[in-house]
Amino acid sequence: MTSLPARVFGLTNRGVIQTGAWADLAIFEPGDIHETATYNDPHQVAQGMYAVVVNGIVVMENGKFTSAAPGRVLSKN
Repeated sequence: MTSLPARVFGLTNRGVIQTGAWADLAIFEPGDIHETATYNDPHQVAQGMYAVVVNGIVVMENGKFTSAAPGRVLSKN
């Protein structure tokens, strides 16, 4: 989510990369992204994602998930 939708939904410290903000990042090479899921086998991870960081914690590295689960439900409160 970028800063514009975060502001529209009233979410503070989201959508920007700065000190004190929640760090949610997806690191990928646009030309390498492609879907591997099919109708018969839908639960496949897309190829080309190198890392995903949620709340400052790495949850995917080198295309493989870690055991971390730092996500939380977003709310205006």
